[in-house]
Amino acid sequence: MKKIYNFIMVLLIFTALPLNANPADPTRPPNAMKSISNAIMTSSNPLTLMAVFIYSKNKFAVINDRLVRVGDHFGEYIVTSIDPYTVRLTGPLNTVDTLLLAAPIKRRVKI
Repeated sequence: MKKIYNFIMVLLIFTALPLNANPADPTRPPNAMKSISNAIMTSSNPLTLMAVFIYSKNKFAVINDRLVRVGDHFGEYIVTSIDPYTVRLTGPLNTVDTLLLAAPIKRRVKI
């Protein structure tokens, strides 16, 4: 009986271990590849362009873990254009800031 109890306890411990793990997002670029424009860098909450997705008719960008399109508001900024390597934001007083995607694109994927 004790062997069965020990086996069940070990089984429960090993099945619960992955629940405590904090898996890293494999699609998120490392911290060294953050791209922040000079004007945004001085703010208290810097914006980071993490990914750009361009399909035949839709363009999306991921800024600070948030998916945005052209025309979306992001804090004080409005997303004005999305290109393969950059996202342009218009801020207060019509200031224009550009976020650069620092990670090189290894290959383009056609969907």
